[in-house]
Amino acid sequence: MICRGAEHCCHRSYGSLCEVGEGDCNEDVDCAGSLVCGTNNCLKYHAVGGFWDESDDCCQPKCSIENPCVEGEGHCSGHNTCQQGLLCGASCIDTAYFSKKLFPAQVGFYNSTDKCCYRPCNEHYNRCGLNEEHCLNDEDCLDGYFCDKDANGRRFCADVNECDRDGKYYCGRNAVCENTIGSFNCNCTAGFSNFQAYEGCSDINECATDPCDGNECINFEGGFQCLCSEPNFKSCNSGKGCCDVDECELWRTRVSESNPCPDRSLPGCWNKKGSYRCADEVMFFNGGFLQRKTGDVIIWHFTDRMYLPVHDYYWGVEDAKVACREKGYTKANRTLNSYYGYRMTKYRMYHVKCSGSEANLFKCGVGQFNVLKTTANTAGVQCYN
Repeated sequence: MICRGAEHCCHRSYGSLCEVGEGDCNEDVDCAGSLVCGTNNCLKYHAVGGFWDESDDCCQPKCSIENPCVEGEGHCSGHNTCQQGLLCGASCIDTAYFSKKLFPAQVGFYNSTDKCCYRPCNEHYNRCGLNEEHCLNDEDCLDGYFCDKDANGRRFCADVNECDRDGKYYCGRNAVCENTIGSFNCNCTAGFSNFQAYEGCSDINECATDPCDGNECINFEGGFQCLCSEPNFKSCNSGKGCCDVDECELWRTRVSESNPCPDRSLPGCWNKKGSYRCADEVMFFNGGFLQRKTGDVIIWHFTDRMYLPVHDYYWGVEDAKVACREKGYTKANRTLNSYYGYRMTKYRMYHVKCSGSEANLFKCGVGQFNVLKTTANTAGVQCYN
């Protein structure tokens, strides 16, 4: 220790610069490095006695609990030696925190081991995001955030609810402002699209896409209404669509006892959109439609009120010829395993045994009628002349 309390022992001109706790000093320049000369503070470091008394001034760190430093000052020894909102720890010559433009005196006054007080959130070099602490003003936070303070005085960057401010005006009519972290979105309400800033969303003409399946469509702002053509269509989807009325299904399930196809020469009822078809007792199913040339063989069942398939057990070319002859064709190929997609587990005919000369399938031998099976194996034909 150079000085132990002698009056003005610390003196720059004499080359006796004092360290922490040494005194007596008169000016900051009497202290080494970044230390400063305190006031009546030596008894913090020493007991009364010798040259020490309560009026002695000792060198001390510039930053202390009693005299916390401002931004860019050091050497600090802890966060509590910096003013509120600042932290201790950045190198005093780190230009990432202390630019030469804002802190021109840093270089030359401090060395690389000196720690200075710095702002974790600073509009000039490190703007903070959500819940990051130690901002001093809104500019210290990223766009979309503001500097908030809780009941304990803690300052932090919080999300700006733009929808409570200008967002609702920016979104305009027929749009809902949705706040997000650091920003916001404008979402068009149902029935509207094509958002334009400050104007909002425009009406969608839903009728342009024929949502009513060929029925009358009435467009209005924010929605539309289908006027369905009864009795072939009925309103569905809360008035936003027209659903086909399956007259054949109503007859099959006995919801209606009005037979759509009372003519026994065309007993088969087959539904199609907006209507139905009355077809022959024996028809061919192909791709969802009834045909007379190619497809899986199906036969109308009067009691079940529906078409049931013919099983392909021992189904041969002679059997296929008979099925095709009924439709006016002289030649045929057979298909198996529900080749055209008609799959059921109840069969109108099982094990058909034709010689090839019969007028129709009912003239052939049949192992069983109206039989249940666990697999779908429908017989089919490809008719030609």
